[in-house]
Amino acid sequence: MKLKRKIDNPNFNLTDLESFVKDVYDPTQFMRAFVQTLDPKTQELIPADPYSYQEAWLQDDSKLKIALKSRQVGFSFIEMLGRSLHTAITTPNYTKLVMSIDQPKANELINIITETVPHMKQEFQIPFKSKSRSRVEFENGSRIIAVPSLASATRSYHGDVFIDEIAFIPNDKEVLDAVLGTTVRGYNVSIGSTPYGQRGVYHDIIQKTGWDTSSVWLNEAEIIPFTREYFKVRENNTTDWSFHAIPYFLCPDLKREDLHSSTEDGFKQEYGLAFLDETTSMLSYDLLMSRSYPHLDQWALEGRFIKPANSRFVMGLDPAEKINQTAIIIFEKKNNTYYKRYRKSWQGVNHKIYIPQIVDLFKRFDVDQLYVDGTGIGYSVYLDILEYLPKSKVTEIQLTSSRKEELVHNLISIYEADEYQDKALDFTLAKMEGRYNIITDNDVDYFDQLHQLRREVTDFGKPRYTGKIEGKDDDIIWATALALMEDIKPKSKGTRTATVPININRSRY
Repeated sequence: MKLKRKIDNPNFNLTDLESFVKDVYDPTQFMRAFVQTLDPKTQELIPADPYSYQEAWLQDDSKLKIALKSRQVGFSFIEMLGRSLHTAITTPNYTKLVMSIDQPKANELINIITETVPHMKQEFQIPFKSKSRSRVEFENGSRIIAVPSLASATRSYHGDVFIDEIAFIPNDKEVLDAVLGTTVRGYNVSIGSTPYGQRGVYHDIIQKTGWDTSSVWLNEAEIIPFTREYFKVRENNTTDWSFHAIPYFLCPDLKREDLHSSTEDGFKQEYGLAFLDETTSMLSYDLLMSRSYPHLDQWALEGRFIKPANSRFVMGLDPAEKINQTAIIIFEKKNNTYYKRYRKSWQGVNHKIYIPQIVDLFKRFDVDQLYVDGTGIGYSVYLDILEYLPKSKVTEIQLTSSRKEELVHNLISIYEADEYQDKALDFTLAKMEGRYNIITDNDVDYFDQLHQLRREVTDFGKPRYTGKIEGKDDDIIWATALALMEDIKPKSKGTRTATVPININRSRY
């Protein structure tokens, strides 16, 4: 590897040499000496000086490491540069595999390296031998490769592995089991994630270290009790995993007033290290994510769309205006299995703006039937849509309490149907053969809202189904329930026919 070094200077002495060697081979010193980042305020290059929790991660050489982290604390940045990049350029023929929720997210980890290397200080220039969206290779034979979150991915390579946001990977146990197989050959595995419910292998590991996964750390004033609890767990941890916990208030750049989330629960999970309780949810994360297939991508709108043979396309629409959210869901139904193909939401948008987009999507995907929530503003939306689409293909549904109960039970039954028990057979093949009644993509917002679905009892002793927990949006829930309603037999009450004159003019959109 070619290095343009200070040693070329005739005044370079032994002390300088010792300092330079430490800068090169110590990951923390390497970050301080050679890595520069853009200051978000001034847009000027500044040294990448690791914070204390980042330095603790860099100096931890444990074979297995796991981090419980807040968002925006620079964890992926320090792992990719201080660990992956540093080891790659100081160790010939080194291989590092990086994973995330899906392939595009894993590619973003590689992007951290390709964007940072050109800004590194001149004393340490690192030429790429080759680079692409999913991998970089250096002249010393080392490489860093973004691989899909599949158990089979690590079988094609051997090397250290970093898994980012494993809590959001649907097949997390299968992936981690396959990755841990690499440790037999001496490779290291590191994991970092924000919480995603009291579910999955990530939650299990954190809980086994002794960490209280019901705790929430939101207040900067709690830094002393947090530190005591953290080091207590570190000292008493009997697992093979070296444990790191990083709430937002350990990062000097983050202030509570600058952090935002659409809901209080979301804020606790994203910034307060909270594993939200699942005991009151009607659809657990485990169930929702077990129906998620990593390769089922949302269909793009570019180019010509050809509708698959023997497929029925159904769209659900939950309309809103003002500060509320509108959502549509499109499912392809084939061989009694629903495939989630497209989702879109609008926040606080007037229906005159989003109706043309809905009409365009209806025509583009050649939707067979659209079901619209006709409650409140929804009835006006339904009437407006009838100006541009055939009346026979648009059905308005009144979401009364009894109708909601019917839709919710139908939704749950579709998700719970055909529970796949034969673990000896290929799990992915089971999905593609339609042994489940529903298959979705890795849509985090979709999972979050459906997980929010709760059954409450009113003051009059009647059940009420809601996703509006602490101000959460519930539009995706009801758009999904509407799109899946054709499995309700017989057709239930609650529809109505438009009773006002309708001006049919389908040429506008």
